[in-house]
Amino acid sequence: MIKNLIRSGMRHADSPISRREYYYSNLMNIGMIVMMLIALFVNLIRQFNTNWDDPAKTIIYLYLYIFLITFGVVNLLLNSRGYYTISRIILTILIPFTIYFIPPLLKNTGVGMYLNFPYLPIGFMIVLHFLFIKKKDQYIVFGMGAIFFLLAIFTKNYLQLFIDDQAVQYFQDTIERTWISLQVIPGILYIFCFITIYYAFDHSRKYEAELLIAKGEIEKQND
Repeated sequence: MIKNLIRSGMRHADSPISRREYYYSNLMNIGMIVMMLIALFVNLIRQFNTNWDDPAKTIIYLYLYIFLITFGVVNLLLNSRGYYTISRIILTILIPFTIYFIPPLLKNTGVGMYLNFPYLPIGFMIVLHFLFIKKKDQYIVFGMGAIFFLLAIFTKNYLQLFIDDQAVQYFQDTIERTWISLQVIPGILYIFCFITIYYAFDHSRKYEAELLIAKGEIEKQND
């Protein structure tokens, strides 16, 4: 069953690269569904053990998990029908922006978010490379990659717009002094990952093109 889900929609692909894009998209959606189901289950167990000490925040995250699970399923259905473009938009724009923007907008800005949120855009960027493999789509990778880069280096500034946690207010001076760790390091790591992954895929595209040329020459010789 899992194998069929991973290969869902590949019959609609018009090239080997498109088939790989379908494959990666299905794999990511299945992975997201599984991770969100685990997070949902763990969160529910933790809340039952603590007698729902913060029900408002818990409900927010439960809705977020359910939202992501739902769109993972929707994406798999879209891919199976050949609507891969819509699926890519959901996976590379709607879902990343929901994960990044919604929790702070709901006044959920704990100290831990300053440590992990700057690195979320790196994951979003990696998804771009796997879903936009074709050379003609690289302008999308660079355009969205630039947006995600800005999110990575300005996460601290964004979170400070919605400070509602006394612990964050208490550590405000520390947060201001550690701007290198919160902004510069995520930016450097982002650039490193982007360049490395881009050239890996670019080398793969060139190698595949050479193989296709060699295959064509062999077929001509056989004819």
